[in-house]
Amino acid sequence: MTNNVKSLQPNEVFVADFEKNSMRAINDTKGLRYTAKNLSVSFKNGLLEATFTLRASNEEAEIHLKVLPIIESVTTEKEQVLLGREVNLTEGFKLVSYRIELNAQSLTLMPINLHLKGKHVLALGLEKTFTKELYYCQFELPLLPLKDIFDEGRINHSKFPCRELHDLSFRSITLSEPFESYFEGEIPIMEETAETIFTEDGEMDMLEFLELLEKDSSLGSLSPKGIVHANVPDSIFKSGTFGEWRHVNNATNVYSYITYRYGGTDNRITYIAYMEYANQSSGSPHQIQLTVKKNVGVYYNVTDGTLALYSTYKDRVFIKNLKLTLKSTAASGIFTSRKYWNVGSSSLLGRVAAAAIIWVPYAGSAVETLQTLSGDSSEE
Repeated sequence: MTNNVKSLQPNEVFVADFEKNSMRAINDTKGLRYTAKNLSVSFKNGLLEATFTLRASNEEAEIHLKVLPIIESVTTEKEQVLLGREVNLTEGFKLVSYRIELNAQSLTLMPINLHLKGKHVLALGLEKTFTKELYYCQFELPLLPLKDIFDEGRINHSKFPCRELHDLSFRSITLSEPFESYFEGEIPIMEETAETIFTEDGEMDMLEFLELLEKDSSLGSLSPKGIVHANVPDSIFKSGTFGEWRHVNNATNVYSYITYRYGGTDNRITYIAYMEYANQSSGSPHQIQLTVKKNVGVYYNVTDGTLALYSTYKDRVFIKNLKLTLKSTAASGIFTSRKYWNVGSSSLLGRVAAAAIIWVPYAGSAVETLQTLSGDSSEE
């Protein structure tokens, strides 16, 4: 189907359609082939029900949808956003995104819908299960008993695990499945006389790294400014590829981040975990310490140039299968005991249940133990 929509009828909105991995900003109506019309929304028996017609030049589909309302966050300032968990939907479609904003902003509005700023807006993303084509539209919400709906949403929020709520929120803004990726790399434990380090591009001479650091801001910034940390340049949040992990590993810190676009816009949301590590490798005992300093979401709004932390989207990056390695570099080196523990935090990233501790004697075979971590230290 190639016919473009020329004009809208009353109670009709434009629908953006995306093929898999072809998300783009909808800046105008060029190339748009679908509309949605005659939206009706009601609240019955604890469920939000919506019906509307998905329309193209030569076909129409009646969409019937029921969702369980769930507020996005229990904090007062974020109770302006409501998510929906699918209960029932017209056969042949899958719900990808359901989001109600009581004060819609340019961050989440497609450029063609900026006239809806400040209004109550319902954003819907549906996938056609046979073709995998994604349809996304934003309606001005009709009058509803919002207090009753949000009260129900607060109750429902407490019924689901945090990870599921995070995933629901993620889909509502990115129109994609939550990321699952791993950073499988080494963090070197360096002595004071260390001559090499590891970057995301491999092993590098220390002096070479320091020279490169002055030239290439992508490896870190020495500026005291920075929305996340002085060692993380703000430029990484404003440009770069979408949907790909980036890992930066230098002499004292590591940060990993991934960026997605807000559905139908060029606005960006980046999830980043910033970690610092330290070791005492001269004398005895030897100590390795890995600390998660930041685990946050950062959004960049290209419409007004705003760069800010987004508290609703913090704690989204998880560490799995953490491994710390301590290696003897002297022929006479010997391990006499070992002690390890986890300092917990409220951060999801801090909830590491277990870690593999690897002991590598000089010119010997590695010995690995899997230790369950707790707030108390363990010693062998």
